[in-house]
Amino acid sequence: MHEQERGSVDAVIRERRLTVEELLALPEFGHLKPATLSKWRTAGNGPPFIVIGRKPFYPLAAVERWLKEQEKPCEAALTQTPYPAEMGTVRRKHRLTGNRTRSG
Repeated sequence: MHEQERGSVDAVIRERRLTVEELLALPEFGHLKPATLSKWRTAGNGPPFIVIGRKPFYPLAAVERWLKEQEKPCEAALTQTPYPAEMGTVRRKHRLTGNRTRSG
């Protein structure tokens, strides 16, 4: 094995990995249930993970990158939408009868 390959393998082995319980203990994931992470893994969503044996582990660096990718700017800061009063009358259909209604 080349010296450079050995260094990268050692770095992968030493990388900090979180169990599902440790991940859910983080403030960003505290509101989730283990079943949600399981669904995310099945659907290919959520933070990257590896399976060792039958147990999923989440590399800490990959979780941090995934969280960074999830950040989105506030929509209100990007666009100035007028208030309904400034838009004038808006015609809609009633949700049950389908009759046209006015709002505004």
